Amino acid sequence: MLSDKLYLGLLVAVCLVVYQGALHCDFVFDDVSAVKENKDLRPDTSYLDLFYNDFWGTPMSKEKSHKSYRPLTVLTFRLNYWFGELEPYGYHLLNIILHSLVTVQFYWLCKDILKCCAMASLCSSLLFAVHPVHVEAVTGVVGRAELLSASLALLVMLVYDRSIHSKGIASIFGYLCTVLLLLAATMCKEQGITISAVCLLYDLFIVQQMVLKDVLDLAKKVLTLKLSSLSLSHKQLIYRTVFMVTSVILILILRVGVMGAQLPVFTTFDNPASNETTPYRQLTYNYLVAVNMWLLVCPAYLCCDWSMGTVPVIQSFLDYRNVCTVTAYIAVFKLVKYSIQCRSTFADRIFMSLVLIVFPFLPASNLFFPVGFVIAERVLYIPSLGYCLLIGSVFTYLYNQHRQSIYRYILAGSYLLLIISGVMRTVSRNKDWENDYSLFNSALRFTEQNAKAWNNVGHSLESEGKFEEALHYFYRAVRVQPDDIGSHINVGRTLKELGDNSGAEVALRSALELLHREERKVLHC
Repeated sequence: MLSDKLYLGLLVAVCLVVYQGALHCDFVFDDVSAVKENKDLRPDTSYLDLFYNDFWGTPMSKEKSHKSYRPLTVLTFRLNYWFGELEPYGYHLLNIILHSLVTVQFYWLCKDILKCCAMASLCSSLLFAVHPVHVEAVTGVVGRAELLSASLALLVMLVYDRSIHSKGIASIFGYLCTVLLLLAATMCKEQGITISAVCLLYDLFIVQQMVLKDVLDLAKKVLTLKLSSLSLSHKQLIYRTVFMVTSVILILILRVGVMGAQLPVFTTFDNPASNETTPYRQLTYNYLVAVNMWLLVCPAYLCCDWSMGTVPVIQSFLDYRNVCTVTAYIAVFKLVKYSIQCRSTFADRIFMSLVLIVFPFLPASNLFFPVGFVIAERVLYIPSLGYCLLIGSVFTYLYNQHRQSIYRYILAGSYLLLIISGVMRTVSRNKDWENDYSLFNSALRFTEQNAKAWNNVGHSLESEGKFEEALHYFYRAVRVQPDDIGSHINVGRTLKELGDNSGAEVALRSALELLHREERKVLHC
């Protein structure tokens, strides 16, 4: 028990130290729309409006709404506003506290539910605390949605596990709490509802210790109504499954009702592959899965915006990137096969790590429906729990397998190097998020094919009155994305500020022609 307290203290301390740089960051990128310009944070707005508006303060019923329904997250922004209005420090501080809380919860998940030893739990949660891919979720204020959803999702798992092992009223109360927490997680971020699938798979394969054949046999008995032949534990499993699935369906119905059965409208620039034909759309989307996996494995190159030309659409089966896709899927298949076929505590942890990676990622994968982004590092916050569990479990397993000190030194050194590199990359990445200028300059170091990055650096310079420097960036945006109306408007506006009215007219006429072209496309659809 003493070691647990020391480990938890260490985890919290690491989180606070690694992210202390975030306290000096401004509102950047999406924070401006979600916080600074969001009327739902103001005291003159009714609290009820939070439950009728989207994440950005637009009524869900309006066509231009983003359809992202996260009222509980906005409620925490309003709490921040109540204490410090639009002072960024408080918003960042609460994000860091929430990240520390999730890290502590993850430690208990590993130790109590997955029965990891203290060493494996510490290794997994320490890696989670310093993983650089989390910077967007922790340092970016809009990442609050991921942090809250992750915390509540872990609570769902903890309460669900307690309910399984309880009896009578305590068990029923536990299941009701599970559903309420699941609803709350979903109202913080839509991704939260996927933890229900994680719970059910944990119940089937870990608690009940079933293999795939057992699950199929059980499903056959249920479908043929041969319930009398089932054991008590299997009957209770069916009741839990029916209750959970019914609850999820009701939550989804509620969510669709709030959305008004309207899908959000995204531009081609937000997700270029969405308008591609088959099979190139599918090839690109599956490649993006591999890219997301690589960001978990090697977060050396991070970018705040992956839209426009950052990831070119795959236009051929001979594109070398398809090899990356196949390699990623083979690796996942091998791990799934091992975790299902082998019955051991280690295999169970591998299975749960894969479940935590895959299911929370599916809504953002583009595989089932297009989303409003190509890649968003913050959506990897919950899936990274699975990745960190995988690394921590493998490291501990290998460490315990090798009795010779030389191998243990090599393993310990490798893990320590991983943590140190994570700390260094996280600290340096926090500096990128200090303001819009530094953030989008970091994006341009990663790729020069994103017109949005060029435009946003230009906007930062323009706000400081540096119009000639801003014009250079706006011109580069036009060169990178000639069909982007906004880039031409930026050029025209800046030329007007510099007194070049004829040049401004040419740029604005180009923007107008592109606008008419888009209108003609809509009319012919």
